[in-house]
Amino acid sequence: MSIATLPQPRLVATVKRGEHTNAAASQKQLACSKCRVDPYINKMLANANYGGPEDEVDIVVYSNSDIGLSGATRQQTYDKAVGLGLVMLPDWVAPAWCEDYTKLMYDGVFIATQEPIPDGDGGPDLFCVKRYSDHSLLNGCRSGSAGGVWAGSILWAFGRPRK
Repeated sequence: MSIATLPQPRLVATVKRGEHTNAAASQKQLACSKCRVDPYINKMLANANYGGPEDEVDIVVYSNSDIGLSGATRQQTYDKAVGLGLVMLPDWVAPAWCEDYTKLMYDGVFIATQEPIPDGDGGPDLFCVKRYSDHSLLNGCRSGSAGGVWAGSILWAFGRPRK
């Protein structure tokens, strides 16, 4: 299996960094948008890495099952996705994507970033974006730990390489 033989992604969206260059800028942008944030997000935003050369990325959404996994740890999912030609996303993607909730189509997509991000308690969290009828939600999921097994139905956002 390779990126060329994967099923059609559940979603394809282009997300621009925009003003999401640091935690304060992301917090300001989110406050002015239809994105709500859970209480731990400000700490995660403060711990996120806003570096990297990308100012625009193409996102594709696949479930673990879509990439051939019935259940897998986060690292197994990441390894499989990278082996298929997908790429990890920069941390700024989660707040930028959540800001434009019209690009969200699912209730719960985990953002595949290089590493989990410490939350207010120091625990390893992953960003998760959710869409509701009139707003989106950016929250953290404590399942960033290495040993947790994710079901085949879990949705992940990965980057699609540009040609």
